[in-house]
Amino acid sequence: MCSDSSSHRYNQCFETSTKLNWESLLNNDRLYKNDSLDNFGRSSFEIDFDKIVFSLSLRRLADKTQVHPRTYLNIGHIHNRLTHSLEVSSVGRSLGWLLGNYLQEQKVLPENKSINDIACIVQSASLAHDIGNPPFGHTGERIIRNFFAKKDELLKSLKSNECDDFLIFEGNAQSFRLLTKLEYRPYQGGMRITNASLGAMVKYPWSASYAKANNLEKCNFFSTEINIANDVFKSLRLPLYHDKDNKYNTSYENIRWMKHPLSYLMEAADDICYGILDLEDGVSLGKIDFYKVKKLFENIIDFHNATVPKIYNSTQIQKLSILRGRVVHLLIHKAFNVFENNYTSILNGDFNTSLLTYDSAPLLTQAKKMARDIIYNKKHEKQIENLSARAMNKWLDKLINMAKDAHDSGKTELFTEKMKSMNLNFWLPPAKEASLYEWYLHALDNMSAMTDSEILSIID
Repeated sequence: MCSDSSSHRYNQCFETSTKLNWESLLNNDRLYKNDSLDNFGRSSFEIDFDKIVFSLSLRRLADKTQVHPRTYLNIGHIHNRLTHSLEVSSVGRSLGWLLGNYLQEQKVLPENKSINDIACIVQSASLAHDIGNPPFGHTGERIIRNFFAKKDELLKSLKSNECDDFLIFEGNAQSFRLLTKLEYRPYQGGMRITNASLGAMVKYPWSASYAKANNLEKCNFFSTEINIANDVFKSLRLPLYHDKDNKYNTSYENIRWMKHPLSYLMEAADDICYGILDLEDGVSLGKIDFYKVKKLFENIIDFHNATVPKIYNSTQIQKLSILRGRVVHLLIHKAFNVFENNYTSILNGDFNTSLLTYDSAPLLTQAKKMARDIIYNKKHEKQIENLSARAMNKWLDKLINMAKDAHDSGKTELFTEKMKSMNLNFWLPPAKEASLYEWYLHALDNMSAMTDSEILSIID
């Protein structure tokens, strides 16, 4: 069992009232303010995008499952996490541009910021939103959680909030950790992305312990990054939520910030891409009938009072691509219309749903249901789990034992040398005085960096 951590409070002063403004929400400070770059005419937010594009972690998404494992299918044109992230970033940029134009028309865009800045922030957040995902996507997350749930002895010396980080392991939280701590400058700000881009990337602005206490499956922060998250959200002037008595309770299980307005656009971009493009993959794989998807796309176009394009001399996949382009365009404008109509409640923190719900986009909901029922149903999940579970559990046993040995012996080089021998040395190890909890996180840092192929190599 995990030890009680209720006495471990996050001792910071939080403001009791905050009025959101775009000057603060577009804050371009970085975690390390001494990080000076020759911009070559680039804005701070364009630099964010370039940093993410050239990162090793983004590159490795090319061999990580989106829905269908390429390792299993060996089909090159099926989406992986990288192609999905690129498409989400493209849609996110369009949504950001629409908002930037709106803010300029409303005369609330700060003088030192441009429409392109808003577009770049959402583009960068969208590109990085899955960057910390473990191999095999959501199946990989479940395997990691189940591994720790069945290994009580590993967690018995840890505090409750530390246990939560493993029992509710989340790719979103790993993404925030990677960007702020691991990639480029380990434990010195990581990628040093601007606060605005970091805030826009956070879809679930609460800790793993908050998720557990409130029966939520998702979170964006492990305990180790709470201090960093507070610095980021404080700079953006996004407040902590308080309880009904207007009091702040800042134990780990109560930490939740207000969501950044641009995060709603990033989330909508993700919804549009996986809701529509997964169906294309399903047709390519023969899992779903072409005419069903074609009819659905045409219905979405009709629903938005647009003209269905006439298509001649094209293959089935090419026809779907043309229809999909029109559908994505219409859904981008629909998502932005919802944002515009709820602008005040979003900035007040009163908007508690996604932009594209059943009410606002019923046929997108239908598309997701079609994909869920036909493509990634229970049989599909079982297929991926059968492929990945045995290998991932072997790696978890290996990496956790390596981390425990390094911690118990005080010899950090033990872990590093073994990783190097497998050509898998991704991150610098924690300090010698690091706790067992930090060493477990380091094991998962390395596990999450691995690709599907590297995971499966242990059973080849």
